[in-house]
Amino acid sequence: MRKLLRLLALILITLSVVVFHFTIAYTLPYPYDKINVLFIYLLFYLLWSQSGSVVWVAFLTHIFIEVFPSSAFGVTLLSSTMACVFSYWLSVYYITNKKWYSAAVLMMFTLLCYRIFYSFFLFIAQRLGENTLNIEWRELWQLGIWEIVLTSLVFTLLYLLFYKFSKSFYRAITK
Repeated sequence: MRKLLRLLALILITLSVVVFHFTIAYTLPYPYDKINVLFIYLLFYLLWSQSGSVVWVAFLTHIFIEVFPSSAFGVTLLSSTMACVFSYWLSVYYITNKKWYSAAVLMMFTLLCYRIFYSFFLFIAQRLGENTLNIEWRELWQLGIWEIVLTSLVFTLLYLLFYKFSKSFYRAITK
């Protein structure tokens, strides 16, 4: 019963983060609307839990995003899930401390992976689809750079705040 309640709480939190993401995306002016609240949530979840379940949370989060399609179906879902897989792998094997600068690098790497996968899968969808998608690649990457910079900045500021007040982000002594 306890696991079921945790799962329901996780689903409700994820759904509220998605709603907050849409609120940010549609109310803030350009370029601040490019702050990706979903990846901030996912990286905090990864750094807090140190668990591979972040991949499933990313999948669940972006399933909700796919309900409102802004690109070909599955492009966002697949690229974000793959970015979280690489982010989890990097956090387990390479970026193992929890300092603010390593968390910021992890966020930048995750968003860069997301944008690379997104561009790749969008290119594949453009080539395989019957409808020809008119994609402005230069504009797509300009928006991606805004997203990486602003999201990393907001994440770093929030991480510094949480690092100050939370014991779970303190550096653990390794044996």
